[in-house]
Amino acid sequence: MSLQSTFRRRTLAVILLLLSALALGVWLLLAVGESNRTDARTTVNRARVLTGPILHELEKLESGAGEEGIPDQIGRLSREAGAELVYVGTDGFVRFDTSDKQPSGSPFDLKHDLHYDLHALKTDPGHHTVAFPVVSDSGALVGHAVFTLRAEDVLPPAASFPSYLLAALVLCLLAACALLLLNLRTLRHRIIDPLEQLQLHAGQIVKGDYSQSAEYGHGDEIGTLYASFDQMRLQIRELNERRDRQEQAQKELVSGISHDLKTPLTTIRAYMEAILTGLCPSKDKMIEYINVMNTHAEKMTRLIDDLLLHALKELGQISVEPREQYSRDVFGPMLQTVAHRTAASGRIFGGPTEPPNLLIQADAFRVEQVVFNLLANALKHTQPGDVIGMSFEEIPGYLQVSLRDSGSGIRPEDMPFVFERYFRGSTTKPYHSSTSDPGSGLGLAICKQIVEAHGGGITFRSMPDRETVFRFTIPLG
Repeated sequence: MSLQSTFRRRTLAVILLLLSALALGVWLLLAVGESNRTDARTTVNRARVLTGPILHELEKLESGAGEEGIPDQIGRLSREAGAELVYVGTDGFVRFDTSDKQPSGSPFDLKHDLHYDLHALKTDPGHHTVAFPVVSDSGALVGHAVFTLRAEDVLPPAASFPSYLLAALVLCLLAACALLLLNLRTLRHRIIDPLEQLQLHAGQIVKGDYSQSAEYGHGDEIGTLYASFDQMRLQIRELNERRDRQEQAQKELVSGISHDLKTPLTTIRAYMEAILTGLCPSKDKMIEYINVMNTHAEKMTRLIDDLLLHALKELGQISVEPREQYSRDVFGPMLQTVAHRTAASGRIFGGPTEPPNLLIQADAFRVEQVVFNLLANALKHTQPGDVIGMSFEEIPGYLQVSLRDSGSGIRPEDMPFVFERYFRGSTTKPYHSSTSDPGSGLGLAICKQIVEAHGGGITFRSMPDRETVFRFTIPLG
């Protein structure tokens, strides 16, 4: 399960628990308040029931003779009810007191000591005092009966406290706290700690150490981040290794081309000195010497062209200027040169006598470089008697040019790197002509650059020891 989903569910659960706790708290407060109100009403009602007969006798008394005629009935009822009665007239003076604490005629503070409230007023521990009006038969207020009653006689049975509500409230709060703590633990162990570890890995990469992989054991968002980070680490390591290989290849390229240039130059100088010193006994021998010098001069020219194109490519300055022209004008001379070089090297040319005459968009000079680079590559991997052919085919929007040979081919493990700079593929056969050499590793990379600059593409197909075909396309005009 993802971290986002986990936190969303836990947060929702915490919110629900807190809302439940709030509802239970409100319910509990309402239940306690209602219980208190019920207790107050019940207390007064019980006091009214308990003192009802006494009040009735007082009302009878007020409708009869005076105080001197207080019957013993009121005293007996008060004792039976366990109540003390102070009867106060409307004038604020005590008429009589059954407990003899206040003598008849003593003043009574009606403002502060007379209470008709619904709540019980404690006068001393275990007793409650409450007042009731005494009304005559005519409905007039004639006095106040103030009763002091025992608490156990008027208080209702203790109401059961809603403990189940309190328990549910506590459980909700505990569950919410537990989920919050669990969220904090998850945040620490599943997010903060892994991010700190990832920061350490990033520091190692900055220092150039790409060997330590970032591992995380969960398939959540942080796991995806770790996988992306580790993929980035591998890509940076690959790019770094490729850069090191390219730098090494550049060093080897400079060293190899220096040697490759020195060898034909030394050979040319040796043959020139032989001619100048008169070591050529005949005209045929001199022509042979000149042909050898020409061969090595062509080799130097190709190396210099490769170096120039490589330098221009590094600077982003390979200029391709396609213009509208006919393919026969562009490829006709190339076809003749390819046929001549192939035959001169002892190979068999298997191409057409002339190319098709289509209107194309091409830079003839750059296309010639592509064709002759592919031819040089074919000569490297063939031997006398092998076939080198060139063909043309019109496909939608393009002229496709193919150059095939029946030589040693390209090894499968070398195929992904054929068009990379400085790559020199190995072969299962030795090189077979004085003009064939391992090369600079730039030829096919330059071909790809030129063809793509035209808006075309270049591909190849190779079967080792059977056939290799390179195809490139040039847009039609």
